[in-house]
Amino acid sequence: MGESSYPDGPFPKTLSDQSRLIAPILEDIWNKTQKKTLVIGHSLGGSLVPKLAVDYPEYISGVIILAGDIGPRLAEARWFNYALDMLPKQWVPEFWYNSNQEVLELMPELERLQNEFSQLSLPVVVLQGTEDDLVRPKNASFSESLFPNVNVIWLEGASHIINITHADDVKKAIQSFH
Repeated sequence: MGESSYPDGPFPKTLSDQSRLIAPILEDIWNKTQKKTLVIGHSLGGSLVPKLAVDYPEYISGVIILAGDIGPRLAEARWFNYALDMLPKQWVPEFWYNSNQEVLELMPELERLQNEFSQLSLPVVVLQGTEDDLVRPKNASFSESLFPNVNVIWLEGASHIINITHADDVKKAIQSFH
């Protein structure tokens, strides 16, 4: 989040821009293996993986969202995101600046993507900690009303970094696709 280098112009802060940049990788995997890819995203990556699946279903077998924002209102930036945005860019480390720009763009981008997401027929698994203080846990409940083919797994007492603290649950979710 924000630490990817991108020398070819402005940092790609929207999910749509990021999806376009990842497409050649998905195509290359398909061309080399003739197998579809299971895409897994944590946090902002959890918001990105359904966009990849909508854009490139020919390359993707399923989606796993780990503590990702899906609901536009639930992805609303917090006060500190707006405060950071008011500082001169040169005062902010580049990775903070870039990640903050992604957060500020997320809510309007998710609003634009709701119809696309609701048409996603691929299987989606959402893992969400009940004590997440970065991504609002209600996103997991929201995903049940959005995705037609979703399985939500609640991780009681888990915080945001479920990819680290609940690695066995993540592995089980991955194995459920095989």
